[in-house]
Amino acid sequence: RIARALPRLAADPADPEARADLLHAAWLAGTCLATVGMGLHHKLCHTLGGSFDLPHAQTHTVVLPHAMAYNAPAVPDVMRRIAKALGAPDAPSGVYDLVASLGGPTSLRELGMPESGLARATELATSTPYPNPRELTTEGIARLLADAWHGRRPEDSPSTEARLARLTEQVVASFAQAPDPRVRTLLSDLVRHLHTFVATNDVTDAEWQYAIDFLTRTGQICGPTRQEFVLLSDTLGVSSAVDLLTNSRTPDTTPSAVLGPFYVEGPPEAAPGSDISGGLHGTPLWVDVRVTDTEGVPVKDAVVDVWQSNEDGFYDVQLPDLDGPVLRARLRTDAEGRITFWSILPSHYPIPGDGPVGQMLDAVGRHPYRAPHLHFMFDAPGHRRLVTQLFVADGAYLDSDTVFGVKDELVVDFTPQTGPTPDGRPLDGQWCRLDYTFRLAPLAG
Repeated sequence: RIARALPRLAADPADPEARADLLHAAWLAGTCLATVGMGLHHKLCHTLGGSFDLPHAQTHTVVLPHAMAYNAPAVPDVMRRIAKALGAPDAPSGVYDLVASLGGPTSLRELGMPESGLARATELATSTPYPNPRELTTEGIARLLADAWHGRRPEDSPSTEARLARLTEQVVASFAQAPDPRVRTLLSDLVRHLHTFVATNDVTDAEWQYAIDFLTRTGQICGPTRQEFVLLSDTLGVSSAVDLLTNSRTPDTTPSAVLGPFYVEGPPEAAPGSDISGGLHGTPLWVDVRVTDTEGVPVKDAVVDVWQSNEDGFYDVQLPDLDGPVLRARLRTDAEGRITFWSILPSHYPIPGDGPVGQMLDAVGRHPYRAPHLHFMFDAPGHRRLVTQLFVADGAYLDSDTVFGVKDELVVDFTPQTGPTPDGRPLDGQWCRLDYTFRLAPLAG
């Protein structure tokens, strides 16, 4: 409040709002002083004023940044908050720069303090103990007063926060010549957020090395049939966060969902009405879905990839004994925008727990289960790609899906049936039916 109001008052001494802000700030400062008592800054200024007849307000102004610099190592969180409020790399130099920018006094010398009196002032300031965040030493107070007498900007020994701020800006500046402005923005923000995370949590060398080792192991376990990095992104909710942002751009369409780590490029083509289960055991499932645009017009010739787990919760890529891909296929919509196929009812399942991601979930006491679902990916000329999932209503873990992928609009009935099937396939016992209409967004422009 003070930092904002002072420049306004200097520009217009009659500004009533600036004066009101400063009075409010002065009241807050007085309340703090009455609550905690006088520390180094106030005591030192009273010593200087009483012993050397220095003007009260100007002496406080000169000494404040130097008293802050002295106490900064003992109260880093406080200094960080002040620096943030000032918009400065560190609090002491931020206060000094504010005073200098307004033409205020910055040295005891200009207030009439004789250099020969510094030793006496140091002796008086340290003769009687009083509460202060940092222990008072003769050497430390002598350096403080010398810096204040000469009017030095308090940066000779920059704080850790100041050095980190400079480091961060050096790294960000190294991206300034990136030819792609989006790359420059993303990398700059990534560095700032990473540096802030490290500083806020006071990350140690051992912790950072563990993080690097964790990411290394995550990469080492990846392969053609397993993507541990996708799993990491999913379980941290990052995939769903990106998905939410993407879906919010097309509110009139079917909600999207995470791709997941088990998609495989180029699944086998399947004819309408065919069975993609490969004969695996499970409750038969008839799928009959339509694909339209946002106006309800059927989208024909759309390429639709589908994939799912078996009744035990495993995908085909997790079952090396299977002969070829099963429970995954590529279909194409007909003139009515429809695809139909047989499969089996998907089951809830645990994500792989034998790698770094599983260890992370164990460390924080989270379960590894996904709610039962069926994956879809749609590609159609003139339309945006849609990656989504349909979840089995009343399925397990709908309210605690480990990748945070469930959306209410995608929870649908896989309706139990008995008797004749839509295509006349003979079945004994129960089977299920899924009917749904997907709405695709047009391509922009």
